[in-house]
Amino acid sequence: MNSAGLLCETERLRHRPFLIGVSGGTASGKSTVCAKLMELLGQNKVDHHQRKVTIVSQDSFYQVLTPEQKAKALKGQYNFDHPELMCQTLKDIVEGKVVEVPTYDFVTHSRQ
Repeated sequence: MNSAGLLCETERLRHRPFLIGVSGGTASGKSTVCAKLMELLGQNKVDHHQRKVTIVSQDSFYQVLTPEQKAKALKGQYNFDHPELMCQTLKDIVEGKVVEVPTYDFVTHSRQ
């Protein structure tokens, strides 16, 4: 690769999206850490369409439930996670694609 090609590749990689994962148990401070990062990066008061940084919560990728699954969920007998959808969304972000992160409605057990 010549120097012009290397320069173009370096510039492309510099602007490529990257992910930072924050994990932990229930009530361990994940949301607090993410909110502080957004604040430190100057993104907390920026319109979400203009942000350079965003928070993607795993809760947004819960499965839409059938009536039978909802009945199990109300009894605490259902796994809500939809890892395939989250994985695809994260791959799309890394590839620089525009994504739509769903919002999960915990009352109706549906994604919007």
